[in-house]
Amino acid sequence: MKAPWLLMWAALLLPTPGTSGKSELPKAVVTLDPPWINVLQKDLVKLHCQGPYSPEDPKTHWFHNGSSMDTQGQPSVSFTANSNSSGSYSCQMNGSLLSDPVQLTVISDWLLLQTTALQFQEGDPIVLRCHSWQNRPLVKVSFFQDGQAKNFSHYDQKFSISKANLSHSGKYSCRGYIGRKEHNSKPVAIAVLGGHTTDTGAPTSLKSLIVTVVAVLAVVAVVLGVAAWWSLRRKKFSVACPNAEEVSKKETENTITYSILTHPEEETPKYLNST
Repeated sequence: MKAPWLLMWAALLLPTPGTSGKSELPKAVVTLDPPWINVLQKDLVKLHCQGPYSPEDPKTHWFHNGSSMDTQGQPSVSFTANSNSSGSYSCQMNGSLLSDPVQLTVISDWLLLQTTALQFQEGDPIVLRCHSWQNRPLVKVSFFQDGQAKNFSHYDQKFSISKANLSHSGKYSCRGYIGRKEHNSKPVAIAVLGGHTTDTGAPTSLKSLIVTVVAVLAVVAVVLGVAAWWSLRRKKFSVACPNAEEVSKKETENTITYSILTHPEEETPKYLNST
């Protein structure tokens, strides 16, 4: 076992920011214009596909409930909603992966509580719209959450929440007058989730914790590996030279003795003492 090998092993454990193990094309993205995910029959729906495409083949492929749509390869499609228009829509360009599906719901009613999503994160804005069939004039508009009145306006058909929190989860509906007749929309369930999430759906704080734990474990592994390598090296040396310390001590003593014998204390010659 060698220390460089341990360092290489530890480096493999450490996560590399911005990498997912393999190179992938970006996903295409489907957007709605206007952004409402629920519409009434005879509403005009526009879908846009956003993403990189190949100059050699710039066609966009559209899918409705998994089946290919005849859209002439255009990056945008529009249609008048009917009972068959409900379902999931996705798209793909030759320079991108298949997009995540966008769910569209089409209903037949006089009034509809429209929303841009059914789930929001804390802190996100929420915009709701009380929509009338064929955009007929709508007045005296009220919005309700779980049956409790939240907002009233004579002419404004929208109700906004600047920053959503958990208390904003619930079933929303609206009421208004078309001509002299009062109409009520069906309730729409909206959920506000705590904490921001990533593309993989895991909370950001949890992902950060996991990365930190993995990094700490990798560092601990390196330290333990180096300590084990050093201990093994000393052990091998001790086995090869069991009396290394004793031999070293004897060599030191022999060196001192040799030095004394080589340079004995000088004595005064006898002839200098003769008279």
